[in-house]
Amino acid sequence: MCWNASAGLCEDCAPDEQEELRAQQSPAAREQIRIHTRAQDYIKDLDFLSRSTLLQCPNCHTKLAADQKFCPRCGTANPAARLPACHCTGCGAALQPAQKFCGECGTKG
Repeated sequence: MCWNASAGLCEDCAPDEQEELRAQQSPAAREQIRIHTRAQDYIKDLDFLSRSTLLQCPNCHTKLAADQKFCPRCGTANPAARLPACHCTGCGAALQPAQKFCGECGTKG
């Protein structure tokens, strides 16, 4: 007779517990990896509203940092590059980089 009384099943039909366990470990591990991967926040440090993350070269469309004056790929000037702030040595007023004289006090820049 092929009846396994402790398992309550036919011995030919009853699963081998160790074999079944090994067969289920791989899919379970994959599912656990999926769960933990989905729980991780991969984009928490991205600023979607900042224009600096959206800058690209107008010529070749390479991504550029806001302070890069020229594209490292094609050499095109970055029109959005942040220029260093210039201040008048006489009164401290803000000056444009090409400004030769201060508009507030007349000091030569």
